[in-house]
Amino acid sequence: MNFKLLKSIFLSLILLLSELTVTAQTAEDGRPRLSQSTNAPVSSGASIELKIVYSKEGFDPSSRPTFFFLQGKNRVQAAVPGGAGILETATQQFNVTVPDGLVAGTCQVIAQVGDFVTEPVSLEVTVSVPAPIVTSQYVQVTSVPQYPPRAAQAGDIASVEGINFSPSDEVEIVDARGSVFRVPTSSSSSSASSGFKVPDDIADGEATFEVVEQRSGAQLRSNKVKLQILNVPLPTEILPDGVRPVAPGQWLDIGVEDNPPYGEPKQVDVAFVQNGETTVIPTQLAPNDELHVQVPTFMMPGDTIVKTRTHRDGRTSEWSQPVRFTLPAAPAAPFVESVQPIRPKQPGSEPFVHLGDKQEIISVQPGDRVGLSGHFGIESTASLRLTLVKGWTILTLTPRATDQPHRAFCEIELPRNLKAGDWQVYVSEVINSTSAQLNLKIRVTR
Repeated sequence: MNFKLLKSIFLSLILLLSELTVTAQTAEDGRPRLSQSTNAPVSSGASIELKIVYSKEGFDPSSRPTFFFLQGKNRVQAAVPGGAGILETATQQFNVTVPDGLVAGTCQVIAQVGDFVTEPVSLEVTVSVPAPIVTSQYVQVTSVPQYPPRAAQAGDIASVEGINFSPSDEVEIVDARGSVFRVPTSSSSSSASSGFKVPDDIADGEATFEVVEQRSGAQLRSNKVKLQILNVPLPTEILPDGVRPVAPGQWLDIGVEDNPPYGEPKQVDVAFVQNGETTVIPTQLAPNDELHVQVPTFMMPGDTIVKTRTHRDGRTSEWSQPVRFTLPAAPAAPFVESVQPIRPKQPGSEPFVHLGDKQEIISVQPGDRVGLSGHFGIESTASLRLTLVKGWTILTLTPRATDQPHRAFCEIELPRNLKAGDWQVYVSEVINSTSAQLNLKIRVTR
């Protein structure tokens, strides 16, 4: 066995033992451990990444620690913009803003988690503010990085990596026409990453931008970075498992990814392809919604392809990636994904109960409402019916009329004279006369 191989095995063993030791220390007493991602000097207003490692038994993903910077008798609470990120099992990451009021020298940082205070970590504070530096090879505009990324367009959130970033930074953009835009950075920016929204009126072509710090008063600028702009509409890509098949003539819900401009309604074409023939149906996609379109009645049961494209400002996107599914011969029954007890007399809302293989029980009182969420295969939930069965008693209920009906959600109001006990639940729709028994019992108490 040669020396290089022995050295490699020895180093691997040392690293493994070190990792096991840290894990054992964390799990031994169950106390959270605070750590920092950099030893570089920091200044007031900078954003630093801090991690808290918990024991697996004591980890609460919803935990929101409070961070304090200690220097002499000075104890200052730090802001935490953007909330917590979950890095791995039992580990949270926070972008913490270094507070004002610190002087040059060493300070300590602690985190308070409930009644427990972590051991401190040390930081070196400097009064000088360094200029931000962008180090990314590419500017990313998608939640999943692309290499190379697509061109940016108005409404995108562009993100870059670098050093010396701060949440107070601004970004100055010069587009291909020479127009200058000043935009704030996103609240989730940290010392090593920054993001900003691409302006609405930006022109197609090559733009440049600089990150401009606001802490020193000198407005120090980063290196200049190129950004390609192409304001063409993007196809509404269909999500994996975004199509639940229905028969010809029924209404199909299609789950799609949102794309810029975010939060705005979009004109969308849905194409059905069968045996080489394409039928295009124009529709509108509401913000944060699914496509809701009727499958043509003349289509045949069997193998079918569906795809979409988007129209905006006289331009049309390419077609989305096609999704293949099978149209059933018989109409599909309404599918209820989850239910929600709604109690008008109580403040706040109850959580949704997901319906799966195990029978669920929800407890309600007469006069309460039950929310149904799912895919119903019909144009409007006004055609939906909920049937309760208890012994020889059968009650069929209709959805409440609302000013803003939702195609994937409705509320059923229970009678005020509803008898106590367990009721079996069925859902049906009157257009195609389909029905299904839900894996649910409604327990009525008085």
